[in-house]
Amino acid sequence: ISKKGKVALREIAEHIKAKLDENHNWSLFVEGHTDQQSISTSRYPSNWHLGGARAANVVRILIKEGVPAERLFAASLAALRPIDDRATKEAYAKNRRVELRFTKL
Repeated sequence: ISKKGKVALREIAEHIKAKLDENHNWSLFVEGHTDQQSISTSRYPSNWHLGGARAANVVRILIKEGVPAERLFAASLAALRPIDDRATKEAYAKNRRVELRFTKL
């Protein structure tokens, strides 16, 4: 996660913590996405592993920043939900992302 991403996650965590007393009826799903290019390395044997690592890293930071772990879920969607399905560098960059989705329990 880039320095800019870590700063953004700290800000998100502060916002979440400020709202904890107002509504305890939520969960936060952290979804890791990849581009459509297949990956196979010793660290990430597949896009599923890479997407999962992205989500898990975000969850780890949010927990470190004080967001309750019992409210967080990490999931890999790999390349299943591209924002842009073109085979270009720009499209690939858009698809390498993490999305946060709040859900009521």
